Amino acid sequence: MDFQLSKEEQNFADEVRTWLEEHLVGDFADLRGRGGVGQEDIPVELQMAWEKELATGGWLGLGYPEELGGRQVSLFEQQLSTIANQRQAQKHIQRDRAESESLVAQLQQLQIKGRE
Repeated sequence: MDFQLSKEEQNFADEVRTWLEEHLVGDFADLRGRGGVGQEDIPVELQMAWEKELATGGWLGLGYPEELGGRQVSLFEQQLSTIANQRQAQKHIQRDRAESESLVAQLQQLQIKGRE
């Protein structure tokens, strides 16, 4: 059984990844990896603005027919979109973790110097 993505599927996954990278910036940067439930801490205005951004990009209703504003992609492609979003979020979580670890190391060095 071949588990490789077809060229079209890979292109779609790349399109999702690129679009997210280009649009999860500025006011939307804090929304990385925040899809799904449990968003009570995000201002409603920001959520609405993001939903409008997604709609403008054609990323809502992926399985809906094009005449209804969707992309009419397959269920598999819808899952590729979800996976691409999760991978993109993980990349930024790892970067943030590395930055945090660096700051902790710097603070520890300052504490050591302060004791000398």
